[in-house]
Amino acid sequence: MKALTRVPIFSYNAIATTLLIPTKSLEIKFRKNYLNAETLFELESILAWAATHTEIQSLYITSFGENFIQGFDPNEIKELTEEKIKKLFSKVSTIAESFLCLPQTVVVDMKNG
Repeated sequence: MKALTRVPIFSYNAIATTLLIPTKSLEIKFRKNYLNAETLFELESILAWAATHTEIQSLYITSFGENFIQGFDPNEIKELTEEKIKKLFSKVSTIAESFLCLPQTVVVDMKNG
């Protein structure tokens, strides 16, 4: 029987996650082109999990398709109140700061930018 080398972990809508056994890495792959509240919630919970699992040596962040995340969806942002937009940007800031505290090496494939 062949040993598993890629194991899906978590069941999220906006992000696919896979444990890469040979390299002790966690692949974090965005499914959508734009960030939204759901994506930020999922990413924050994945990073919180990673912070407590030091056996994972690296995080590999990428996306499906040829382009990496293109920011927030302009059409969706137009529909949000100023207060909700501030909360989203505060969440982005918190997530960005959390990358500095992780015990793993973080690698990001920006694809075509």
